[in-house]
Amino acid sequence: MLVSIGSWRKTRVSGGCLQASVCSLVTREIEPLRATLEREPYHLNIVTALPFDSYDHMQETLEWIQTNQDTFDVALFSCGVNAVVLAERTAALAGKVAIDFGKANNIILKGRAN
Repeated sequence: MLVSIGSWRKTRVSGGCLQASVCSLVTREIEPLRATLEREPYHLNIVTALPFDSYDHMQETLEWIQTNQDTFDVALFSCGVNAVVLAERTAALAGKVAIDFGKANNIILKGRAN
């Protein structure tokens, strides 16, 4: 299942579905975002955080996702346009919920999209 950031906001607000899920996070700003998402008000269970800085990491990341697909329920991607491809491929290859987190990482960490 592929979900946009708008749908994610609805999910988080209505029932906390993500709070009950085991999540994998793929982004450039791993530690600050992970720490924030694990605290109030999100309380996400981030079991894996993978660094992703450029398209050069695409194949390695997809291989990790496919090999470790039993370790998470939801994959959160915040890595620019690469997130579109990663989310689609994760949903197709691993059958997992894959969320293109968009600029939400900036909004969460900095209070603004850019």
